[in-house]
Amino acid sequence: MLSMTGYGYAEELTDNFLMGVEVKSYNNRYLEINHAIPNSLSRFEQEIDARIKQVVSRGHVELGIRFKQMSTDLALHVDVAAVERYRMAFEQIGDAAQLVAAPTLGDYLNAEGVLVALRETDVSKYEEPLFSLLDKALVDYRSSKEREGEATRQDLLRLGARLAEGLDAVEANAGTLETKLKENLLNRFDELLGNKGYDENRFLQEVAMLLSK
Repeated sequence: MLSMTGYGYAEELTDNFLMGVEVKSYNNRYLEINHAIPNSLSRFEQEIDARIKQVVSRGHVELGIRFKQMSTDLALHVDVAAVERYRMAFEQIGDAAQLVAAPTLGDYLNAEGVLVALRETDVSKYEEPLFSLLDKALVDYRSSKEREGEATRQDLLRLGARLAEGLDAVEANAGTLETKLKENLLNRFDELLGNKGYDENRFLQEVAMLLSK
């Protein structure tokens, strides 16, 4: 027996990144998957859903992915052509101003377009660890559903046993129930009516109707 609610989590920390995958679900008639995925990993969303559907067929599923790069993927590029253009411009400025001072390194670094920052956009290297963690989280998630399902099954068994005990008690006293009810009602009628009398056959018919309901 599987519960519809469950929880699973897996995490990996390396020198380059920290990644965590969380899967949890709640009761729902149909399968519905909500995502909290970093933009850099959103390209894997369809494949992630397909992997989840291999394990889950019903319920409201919430998938959360935490991702942090521990080392920068920033690359710096020096535009040599821009440096040359700035050198020529500095020379022209010096000639025009009749100055001999040569430009410093800081002049070049502060010049727009000389130093270009490029960020790597290839996230394919994170695909393998992402789906490895997703599989581990789904295994953990499946185990939690089995544990909760077993706990529910045991609760139902205990409830069934209590109902069976109650039924046995009712069946054991079924033979005397009619007699006890008749005696109690006769005594009550005697107390209320005294010597006025009543139709006992009519009374027994009413008792029979009550017992049949």
